[in-house]
Amino acid sequence: MNSKLKINYIFILFMLVSCSSPITTPAIQPTPQKNGPVIILTPSVSVLPSATITAEASFPEGCINLTSTDSDLIAINGFLIVSDMNFNDHLLDPKTKQFLDVDKDGNQIFDPALLSPNKKHLFALSNASEFILKTGDKIIRINIPNPADWDQFQWLDNEHVVFMNFKEPNQEAVILDISTGEQKLLHLDLPNAAIEEFAPGIAMVYYSIDPTLRRVFYTDQSGRLILWNMETQKELAFLPPPIYGALYFDKFMWSPDGTKVVTPWPEGSAEKPIANELYVFDLNGKLNPWTQFNRKYEFANVESPTWSPDGHHIGFWLKIGDGNFDPFRLRQWLAVLDTDTLKTTIYCLADKPSPQQNWSVVWSPDGQQLIVNFGSQLDGNLATILVDLAHQTQSVIDTQNMQVDDWMAP
Repeated sequence: MNSKLKINYIFILFMLVSCSSPITTPAIQPTPQKNGPVIILTPSVSVLPSATITAEASFPEGCINLTSTDSDLIAINGFLIVSDMNFNDHLLDPKTKQFLDVDKDGNQIFDPALLSPNKKHLFALSNASEFILKTGDKIIRINIPNPADWDQFQWLDNEHVVFMNFKEPNQEAVILDISTGEQKLLHLDLPNAAIEEFAPGIAMVYYSIDPTLRRVFYTDQSGRLILWNMETQKELAFLPPPIYGALYFDKFMWSPDGTKVVTPWPEGSAEKPIANELYVFDLNGKLNPWTQFNRKYEFANVESPTWSPDGHHIGFWLKIGDGNFDPFRLRQWLAVLDTDTLKTTIYCLADKPSPQQNWSVVWSPDGQQLIVNFGSQLDGNLATILVDLAHQTQSVIDTQNMQVDDWMAP
């Protein structure tokens, strides 16, 4: 490889588990409206009765006012994967404030790449351009085979990694068993697949494979997001093209057990947020709406959903406005959806809007805490906030002006 391996922000994080029952193309409703069609599920917005409620004109129900606490009093168990403004990644011990990827002379000895779904194992690149597998405090395996010219990769499950070729728009993938080193070549034949060219000789076909290797989710040239059956070579279901022609692959998040996928729909852009809701694919490829904010408010927009490690909650950002809103001035609210009851809890967190507030929520390995990034690294005003859901507290933690990308188990 000619460059360090980084977390792939452009992949569709869409991994669906195969099923044997027939799947039909879901009936997609138009942009949600207050008086739209009846929704199958009936989620509701709620606040905890024991919390302090703050009334806001833009959110009539109020929100939970988190208690500010000293970060030294909060236990942060595990290690944080952080990145600077140049996209250099580090593994930070929040207790000692030390980088675990740097030796005593300041030399980086490995580059954190991607955390396994259970947050226990880190796939990293050594300074000798060899892959290593490690936990927070020890290396489990070194000299993991590196398929030539296969730069982009993602975890299939906790034991397998899939590599994809970034240099040529072919439809081949290498499946690597990280315990044995065994490699398997998988050839795809995705009809009318979209190809994005970044530079001469550097292009990408966007697709994501499920752990059973029997389902693929990919983008066609019209912008549709298609669920494809590898066994029958047939289209099972699809999402319509995004609004404004922009594709945001990082907003499609698969559940930890691989049985569901959540996405905001319809999709707009950072400059033009549109009224939307959270939709979820189940195992049969059908879509179900999991929120109904646009039945309550004149405008509601959901951004950057992220599953908790146990799959029982989804953290996301919520914007609410009226008919004459400026998207850059809409306050963003931290929201957590209970996937069992479909109730959403709203937290009072950000005092003022920021164009870069829509960084994804980072969950702790036990799902009891989360970290959110506010502001900008460029002007030194990045604020990293730790939210304790059980105790309803918030603490500003010091990450040396680095964005928190993930949270590794101790």
